[in-house]
Amino acid sequence: MRDSNELSEVRRYIQRAANAHQDLVNADSAADLRNSWEDFLEHFGKALGKLIALAKKNPATGPLGHRLRNMSMGADEGLVYLREARNEVVHGLEPVARFENSYVSVGTAGVRIDNGSNITILNCSFNGERIDHLNLSVAGGKLTEVQGSPDDLRKVRENPAGLKLRAVRNPEKSKAIYPVPRTLDGASLVFGDPRALAQTALAFIQRSYAQLQSDPVPPGRKTDG
Repeated sequence: MRDSNELSEVRRYIQRAANAHQDLVNADSAADLRNSWEDFLEHFGKALGKLIALAKKNPATGPLGHRLRNMSMGADEGLVYLREARNEVVHGLEPVARFENSYVSVGTAGVRIDNGSNITILNCSFNGERIDHLNLSVAGGKLTEVQGSPDDLRKVRENPAGLKLRAVRNPEKSKAIYPVPRTLDGASLVFGDPRALAQTALAFIQRSYAQLQSDPVPPGRKTDG
């Protein structure tokens, strides 16, 4: 086994990336989604960089380190996107993704009720969709009170906070655009879904870490076992 301090440094940031992914899954506001996504980009980038550095130190794991570096520098669209999205968080002047707070909608006509709102709808028609009676109160993007006819109540829906990935730019290369990835390490992604991308990236780096541990240490290299 390799130096336990070096391995624990890699593990630390893999775990922090995993924690950020869990926060992303649990987030229920645009602010929380943004914070957790940017945290994931930061910690995943550190974890991958440290894993590459440690792998390249030893001849036995050097090929792993070079393969991971090549993937993140251009050979894998998912890893390239994560790297460039992190760069845009650090250097860019706009959000790295599209974030939307939770809200309540009524029917298919685009009636939207945002946080901290009260609304009464009586005998109205929106784009041909009839609503006879609804009385709604909304806080935090969720219903706190609802009254109305049974048919109209079925048209009310709570919409969770959303985060949609977008193409990113390298601030230092104004013409370089990195599209939303469709794969990472050969695995298909749910297009535009940051949770799916983060989950796939985590599984990838955990496999790579396990491979780093399993490869033999060259003779003369200090171990802790």
